[in-house]
Amino acid sequence: MEVIGYFGIGSNIGNREENLIKALEYIAKKYKIIELSSLYNTEAVGFTDQDDFLNMVVKVDTTGEDPFKILSYIKSIEKMMGRKDTVKWGPRIIDIDILYIEGIYLRTETLNIPHISLLKRDFVLIPLSELARYLEIDGKLFDIMDYITNKLKVELYKTREKIEL
Repeated sequence: MEVIGYFGIGSNIGNREENLIKALEYIAKKYKIIELSSLYNTEAVGFTDQDDFLNMVVKVDTTGEDPFKILSYIKSIEKMMGRKDTVKWGPRIIDIDILYIEGIYLRTETLNIPHISLLKRDFVLIPLSELARYLEIDGKLFDIMDYITNKLKVELYKTREKIEL
């Protein structure tokens, strides 16, 4: 049986769409990509004096993978693509987050699954809602649609049918 994981991917430096596609290609080298969300243009959160982000969510098969090894791999992708952490919530060529992995509830200093802010961020919830309406978190079922606030500008940029890998 497959163990499904969801990764959030974002970029606001350079050719944002190209950056997302490149990240997906790296992810596909290690994990089976099951489904992609559409791409969404999103205003920056936190440090707002920067360009808008392009965000998406990817559904992957994480069967048999240790969450810390997944984290290590996605951090290596960010490094290979030239990510530099300068300002908290600052501009990023690529940002990849583990949002959720079925059956895992984990809270550590370096990794939180589900992502600690999963149910608070429209730029993640809107694309995620295309792939999963409900998520079970720590034994409780959550309807993703109940948590979308529409307080942040999140606009459709490209439908998932038009994304080419």
